Amino acid sequence: MTKRSKVLVAISGGVDSAAAACLLLEQGYDVVAAYLCLQRVSASTNHRACCSPQDAADARLIAERLEVPLVVMPVTHEFGWLTRWTAQQYAAGKTPNPCAICNVKIKFRTLLEIAERVGAEHIATGHYARICRHDGFAAAAAPRIARPANRVKDQSYVLFALGEDVRRRLILPLEDIATKQQVREIASRHALPVAEKPESQDACFLGDGGVRELLQQHCPEGLREGPVVAEDGAELGRHTGYGCYTVGQRRGLGVAAGSRMYVSRIEPATATVVLGPPETLSVVRLRAIDALWHCPTSPRFAGQVQVRYNSPARPAQIERTADDEFLVHFDQPIESAAPGQAAVVYDEHDFLVGGGWIENTFRPARTLDKKAPE
Repeated sequence: MTKRSKVLVAISGGVDSAAAACLLLEQGYDVVAAYLCLQRVSASTNHRACCSPQDAADARLIAERLEVPLVVMPVTHEFGWLTRWTAQQYAAGKTPNPCAICNVKIKFRTLLEIAERVGAEHIATGHYARICRHDGFAAAAAPRIARPANRVKDQSYVLFALGEDVRRRLILPLEDIATKQQVREIASRHALPVAEKPESQDACFLGDGGVRELLQQHCPEGLREGPVVAEDGAELGRHTGYGCYTVGQRRGLGVAAGSRMYVSRIEPATATVVLGPPETLSVVRLRAIDALWHCPTSPRFAGQVQVRYNSPARPAQIERTADDEFLVHFDQPIESAAPGQAAVVYDEHDFLVGGGWIENTFRPARTLDKKAPE
């Protein structure tokens, strides 16, 4: 009898990761489950966020029902670093993407460590994305991530920073599952009680106090008070913490401007929040740093660039200015590209080419003022 390949699957206590484990069992893998406890949880933890006491209990129940071993790994120390980093990003006037950072710095690194310990050749998660090892690529080339069958739930964007060492061992069982209902049916088929469990929707470290509470605990300088001004410098009001604002924000501005206004930029040095009309959010070019590429590229090439989770990718010219930096020249202006978010590049076949972190954005010439990036 051929020895079955062993795979370590991350289960969070939710239905997606549970269904991923079910599919791996149906495909004949020798499955070991891993639950990563990201924080010290309590009964007061937001129940809609991940890593709640209920999630921990559900993860154990899933493993018991599927009759697979479960490894519980606390990563509280690493998660504390991520929480502090996120607060620092807000205090720097950026819009952080902690999920993408957590994937590369904590989750997948820890899964690889556990896989080595239990002798698993592969690791797997319940992410909605595709991992491709063929389709015309050279046999020695590293696998590439692509968009999944379920475009509504597509999570390839937050996986862009996964290195080759992860991609070579990664299995994504939900890549061909087109609807959430199909996922729930898979869980029901295995009599799992999480089949109808609601999805988590909030950042797992944000409590009821939101970003303000996060800043109070880890980066209080982001709560410095200051002016809320219009693009021409006219003061519109005062705020009680510039770090609580993000570029593109419309609600909760605390001022009455008489017309639609959005946060167009944040100036941490002076604790100033600048508001402008919708056109001030237009971006024609951006610079990204800390780039990671999944395949060879030309110094300049055409692609589709996505700048936020759940936002559409836009056609652009990508110019590699260094090994770890690139410029994006959009064919048409886009909105709400914010420093701190990821700029992720796809090709015409929806394969991920690479990506980096937005450092600067540039407006169309007609909206530039003396304080905008030049």
